[in-house]
Amino acid sequence: MAKINKISSIDIGSNSIKQRIYKASSNNELIKELTQHRKRIPLSLGKDVYRKNKNLIKKSTIKKLGKILKDFQEKIFNENITHSKACATAAFRHAANRHKVLCELKKYSNINIEVISGKEEIAYIGNIDLSPYELTENYLIVDVGGGSTEILVKQNSHTLDMESFSIGTISLSKKNVSRNVWEAMNKWLCQFNFEGTPILIGIGGGIRGLLGASNRRLESNNFYQLYENILFTSVNERMSKFIIPRDRARNIHHSAFIYQHILKLTGIKNIRAIPFGLSEGIAFSIIKNNKE
Repeated sequence: MAKINKISSIDIGSNSIKQRIYKASSNNELIKELTQHRKRIPLSLGKDVYRKNKNLIKKSTIKKLGKILKDFQEKIFNENITHSKACATAAFRHAANRHKVLCELKKYSNINIEVISGKEEIAYIGNIDLSPYELTENYLIVDVGGGSTEILVKQNSHTLDMESFSIGTISLSKKNVSRNVWEAMNKWLCQFNFEGTPILIGIGGGIRGLLGASNRRLESNNFYQLYENILFTSVNERMSKFIIPRDRARNIHHSAFIYQHILKLTGIKNIRAIPFGLSEGIAFSIIKNNKE
């Protein structure tokens, strides 16, 4: 088992590009984020990819992303990071020119980008240690992103199933989600019995923005009202109310819509946000793989 000092986790999403740096414990069992190095760059690949009949990442966006990755690589070098991983999600999955983009990005840095499937994305999130949250045996994990929604079903403390659907905040804003995709998600969810599942766990910045503090939870009826209220607020009002950046405020009503849709379909009575996402899942996977 190799000694892990620090981990760099890079999440190339549809809404933004994030780098998180973690310090591993002496026995390589736990990680702690070094928050002073936290980076979130609001570069929306999804705006390029989900334009109607386009599905392409623009040259100007490739250049911006290249410069961001160059800065991330310098951080990896300067912080003596021993383990790093970069994952690209829905926007890259749907980009028709993704192979060309990956080649172009090699001109800026040596960071190897892994374009992961939706199921791989939720599997990474499944690696996260949720024991500090004292959850019940049954819960639903939902991660709403810019280009996709990932869902993991936990019953009797075991992962029953997981799936990814091409429904996200940016794809919704661009009217780039077909009825067939909604029907597929509905059909998949309806095969499970959620009567003994008391809570939906929301992952990612959208739900954290909506619910505020990391441990805040709402009853489903209150969340439905929250969604209705958002529809009548401006972007500036959302930024002030939820303390979120402008790029997130523009689409947070789409995030709320997806969550309330899943709550209604499953009949789950509570929703809660936790301060984790794909970046943490990547870091936990590095810890896990190092043990094997």
